[in-house]
Amino acid sequence: MNFDDFVTANGVARNIADGEYVFRQGETCASVFLVRAGLLKACYVTGEGKETIKSFIREGEIIGSLSAAYQGEASPFSLVCLSDARLVELDFATLYDASQKDLDIARVTTRFLLAFAMNKERRERDFLTASAEQRYRLLVQDMPDLLDRVT
Repeated sequence: MNFDDFVTANGVARNIADGEYVFRQGETCASVFLVRAGLLKACYVTGEGKETIKSFIREGEIIGSLSAAYQGEASPFSLVCLSDARLVELDFATLYDASQKDLDIARVTTRFLLAFAMNKERRERDFLTASAEQRYRLLVQDMPDLLDRVT
């Protein structure tokens, strides 16, 4: 089965309004979400209420808390819509099981996980080695469309 057929057969379409949460920090969420349209923000909130943005998620990307989806732990971050969004929710256990049995699904899942890991590695490097001004310049260079979509 190809990945698109798998998503059609196993995914649940969700329309979520601007400002609504997909899931909140501290909740469990056994799903991952394919973003079909919209812009989302993954963020951490401290006990004092200070928010730190983890990442922005755009169309064509996938997001979920792997520790929540795979290990059943509470999500360490929240996911909120910054615009009306069209998502496809996939149960992670179903995706994982299918990736063990189907080479095409395994390939696509591996590509998503590699993209996630490489992005995380790049962001970690940027946070540890670049100044705030340098990180802003990298944002302008790498994601210029984002500047028109967030404040």
